Amino acid sequence: LVAQDTTRYGIDLGEGTNLVLLLKELVKVEGLAWIRLMYCYPDAFTSDLIELIAQEPKICKYVDLPLQHADNEILKKMNRRNTSEEAEDLIKRLRREIPGIFIRSTFITGFPGETETQFQKLVDFIKNNKLDRLGVFAYSREEGTPAAEFTCQIPSAVREQRKKTLLDRQYEVALETQQKRVGSVVRVILEEKIADFYWLGRTEGDAPEIDGQIYTRVHRQHVPGDILRVRILEADSYDFKGEGLQ
Repeated sequence: LVAQDTTRYGIDLGEGTNLVLLLKELVKVEGLAWIRLMYCYPDAFTSDLIELIAQEPKICKYVDLPLQHADNEILKKMNRRNTSEEAEDLIKRLRREIPGIFIRSTFITGFPGETETQFQKLVDFIKNNKLDRLGVFAYSREEGTPAAEFTCQIPSAVREQRKKTLLDRQYEVALETQQKRVGSVVRVILEEKIADFYWLGRTEGDAPEIDGQIYTRVHRQHVPGDILRVRILEADSYDFKGEGLQ
């Protein structure tokens, strides 16, 4: 499910319509077995939604939280509705109530006025919260946006260097978090057969095109789209190797 802000689905429809009610109807659809939530903002992430993700096997144990930054002054300038502290609290709660969940986020470096101290808060946030998946974008000045008119635009070279610094830190974090999953059993959707009894697929923690893959040995014939349980045998910062359970 993809939207500008998926967690706010239904607020314009009335009659109590919301994301949780939508998901409860979707999981009833026969043959639909793999539902992924993208772009869920923290301020509208409800207790009912957390409970449903935890309990419903058709919903991937994966959440994409586009947090954008970790300094509250920058977040306010970005017109974001949450604080860094609220984001950290939600991450802790998701991990506590949905064991094994994969958490993804995206951040922007070099937003107008971003000081070195504010950027360091972002680096520390990545280090301390150990997100499973991360996308980083250097700020791009877009004509017609409020931020384009802000003073203190950050030089392009600084924006790009901060992006690299953040990705380098995440590489270290990801290697650690991925290794912790070795030995665990995850759901995998098979996508491409690459040899007899070997497939490329994606775990619940890997969204198409933006996350990693898992190289999987299987024990019977399959077709693309099959979902099976796989034990993770090896991991690097991005991908897994595993073996399907017989």
